Amino acid sequence: WFGAANGQSQNASAYFGSAANRSTIDGVADTPAASIKSHDRREFNQADDGLFYVEALVNGTPIRFVVDTGATMVVLTADDAAAVSKGARSGASIKVQTVSGTTAMRTVMLREVAIAGRTVKNIDAAVMSNDLPVSLLGQNVLSQLDSVTMKGSRLQLN
Repeated sequence: WFGAANGQSQNASAYFGSAANRSTIDGVADTPAASIKSHDRREFNQADDGLFYVEALVNGTPIRFVVDTGATMVVLTADDAAAVSKGARSGASIKVQTVSGTTAMRTVMLREVAIAGRTVKNIDAAVMSNDLPVSLLGQNVLSQLDSVTMKGSRLQLN
């Protein structure tokens, strides 16, 4: 969704549709859904809007993300950032060029992100000041998984 946050203006790399209307994570039930914690789930169906939604524990708090392979790093909504603020260290303010124009963000360091049965530590993230309907799971977390496979209408995280 945006390029690397290095204190300079960045260009948007992709547009994602409105995800604000999605209220559930659509997981594939290879085992009974009640027996799998949502942040341990590894397979997901594509949502009606064409995106893949997952849940991760960020500093112990469940956060809903859209998987964004075009995002360099995790981007949190302001509400999600407030929910995980315990254990998140604030950093610099940055300006990012998105499809909607220049947007102010601030950087944060997340203590840990648990997803697909994995926990990754000390994750750089940006916090969007406005206009972001759902947090983005970017490459700085996705690249630490063994594999991210999109095939047809299914996503698998390992």
